[in-house]
Amino acid sequence: MTVSIREVGTVLAALLATGLYWVYGAGLTLFSLSQVVQSFFWLDLFRPLFYLPGIVAVVYLYFFKKKCGLFSESLAFLLTLSLAMFWTLELIIYI
Repeated sequence: MTVSIREVGTVLAALLATGLYWVYGAGLTLFSLSQVVQSFFWLDLFRPLFYLPGIVAVVYLYFFKKKCGLFSESLAFLLTLSLAMFWTLELIIYI
């Protein structure tokens, strides 16, 4: 099996997009934790602001994208894995 540079590039681009999603979550976490002193409103707002973009992207990539390329398949898998890890952590921490 031969792997082309284009396939490696698309998987790396999917990793970069997932990494940016994680950075977005880290930024939201730091912002919400810095605002906790002022108001607890931000903690309730954090979860939907973090999970909704990932959920929308995963639903779109799995259900509405008819022709999936390697980038879409890699991104859908990585985002689904990330969301599963985050939800598992939330179940462990908050329950």
